[in-house]
Amino acid sequence: MSRAAKSIFAFSFVFINGGLGLLLAPQFVLSFLGFSLTEFLFPRLLGMTMLVLAYYYIRAAWSGVTEFFKWTVHARLMGVAFYIAFVLFGIAPLSVLGFALMDFLGALWTQWALGADRRENN
Repeated sequence: MSRAAKSIFAFSFVFINGGLGLLLAPQFVLSFLGFSLTEFLFPRLLGMTMLVLAYYYIRAAWSGVTEFFKWTVHARLMGVAFYIAFVLFGIAPLSVLGFALMDFLGALWTQWALGADRRENN
């Protein structure tokens, strides 16, 4: 498994943990993040979506789909921008910046790994 594939595989566990948390204990996860919600269908739907994304990440990592790895760098950086905007506009609590940091570091890791894999193969 390439370095980039390992970074994608590792990031899949973010989706697995978040997805299972939202499916099985949405109130705990939401209150921990500073959210208040009385309707628990939406968090569970989000949890299911996160588990589907984890599947994509795992399969892409095992298959070595380098193009997918590149796409995730762009998408995670876009996510960082959204998280920051949500906090700045008062839509989300400061705790959301933890997700921004996680996505930013994950994107940097994958970008670094793509470069290291490319240099190693040339």
